[in-house]
Amino acid sequence: MPAPGQGAARTSAYGVVQYPPDQRGEAVELAGTTAECERVDVAALRGTVVVLNVWYADCPPCRVEAPVLQQIADDYADKGVHFVGINTRNDSAEAVRAFQQTFAITYPSIRDSDGSALLALRQRGVSASATPMTVVLDARGRVAALAAGQVEGSTLTGLLDDTLSSKLSVSQ
Repeated sequence: MPAPGQGAARTSAYGVVQYPPDQRGEAVELAGTTAECERVDVAALRGTVVVLNVWYADCPPCRVEAPVLQQIADDYADKGVHFVGINTRNDSAEAVRAFQQTFAITYPSIRDSDGSALLALRQRGVSASATPMTVVLDARGRVAALAAGQVEGSTLTGLLDDTLSSKLSVSQ
């Protein structure tokens, strides 16, 4: 499952892959509109670590991990980490807002009913073969890690800590 830089990657048995800084490929170019009609452009978040979470409203594992993701988003906000959801189904704006309200989600979610966000990920070697899926982008916007399926809190915090520790080495 190498992909992003097409080189060596660390893969775990749980669908988690980490890419060393020199194997991360090009930055992800991804933008879209939320259910509240606000524009989100991941490029505007360069210089920070970004967590992308692919989900949809009726996805049982998405519902289980949502409170965990929000807690981590809160815990890591002071470290400059930003979260952006990507709603991959043709959920109505009302369904997206209801999900966000039910799980007290405060970070934005792009509505990807046309598939352009998933295409942007695919162009950087990330195929959303499972939902949910969580992608960690480094400070340069490159794929540093991904977790296919429901991500455990300790797994995501470990990925974030690893990515943050390499954040200052922007030249890599």
